[in-house]
Amino acid sequence: MPTLDMKLGVPLDQMSLVFFGSLALAVWLIYVFCQRKFAERSVTGSGDFIYQMLPRQLATHEEYSHGFLIYFGSMATILVILSLLGANNLEQLGITLPKHLGYLGVPLALAFVLMGALPNVPGLMLVETYMRQYAHERAYIPDAARATAERIATADFDFTSYAGEARRSPEMRGVTLEDFTRPRHTLEHNWARLCCLVFALKSCRMEGFTGNLDAGLLHDYRSDLDLIESQKKSMESQVTAYRSAQESDPYYTNEELRSCIVDNLRKLYILLGCAVRLKTQANNDIDLALRPFGVMLKPTQRPPGTGDLQLVSLTAVAVSVILLGLAAEGLGQLGLWTASDVFPQTVMQPFWDAELAPQIRTVA
Repeated sequence: MPTLDMKLGVPLDQMSLVFFGSLALAVWLIYVFCQRKFAERSVTGSGDFIYQMLPRQLATHEEYSHGFLIYFGSMATILVILSLLGANNLEQLGITLPKHLGYLGVPLALAFVLMGALPNVPGLMLVETYMRQYAHERAYIPDAARATAERIATADFDFTSYAGEARRSPEMRGVTLEDFTRPRHTLEHNWARLCCLVFALKSCRMEGFTGNLDAGLLHDYRSDLDLIESQKKSMESQVTAYRSAQESDPYYTNEELRSCIVDNLRKLYILLGCAVRLKTQANNDIDLALRPFGVMLKPTQRPPGTGDLQLVSLTAVAVSVILLGLAAEGLGQLGLWTASDVFPQTVMQPFWDAELAPQIRTVA
């Protein structure tokens, strides 16, 4: 039997239950860590309002769970594979652990490195950041929320429910019936939309009946909603001045006022869209849920895609190739089979073989 350079980091001939107990504990630590880390904002330091929201508020429950499983599954798989390789083999991958660390402590040490608690392996720490960002993308964070807000922005608006008694409310001050029939690109139309949505959302909060909206999100962002209402009040005098100026000069415009109205409208679109998506899951339900607010979404059809299925399949094949290579070496150590001359001779070979997985899609 040829002598192999590739040896697993755990002495399988001794059937070390302590090692696998340590590995199970490390996986549990990764799970707890992933639960906390995945809930953090995907982007920090951005002035975009959508990045001020938490991932759990930007995705439906199904999307969030899907992304979390990708994140945790990837982190756990990396931990298991690296733990089985052991400290000596990890050096060939550029991962250096303390020399005095025994094989029983390798899983826990790797878990702490992936969690960022041991910043002595910068390259491995970047794995967590990459996997979290990737998982957020697969959960459509924040793309789905942004797409919903854009749909609301481009949707037609039915002012019928705001033309009666609602016009006497303080939130509708400065709105005229003519604003409801103005072209959608005009300042007057956007102003009417802003006032109507401020009125509708405030009514939901004051009455305590959120209906098709997620009550938790409205509660968490009550300060933002109050700020939007406050800014709307401060703009009332500016809108009055704008109307007076247009009477004498039909070409008069106020881009600063228009920009302020549109900016507050976009924040309301994001909050409204997220609140509806969290409460209702199907696209058709979202369309129906937004109609009481006057938003008339245009129907959309998503083309059927198999991107997720292909990704899962390729990942499963790649991981299986690596684990089969390592498992075969483990059986060899136990003396249950004899390795041939073509069996991988280095620890890197199973990883190179795994790179052939994407070619399966091409051949298929």
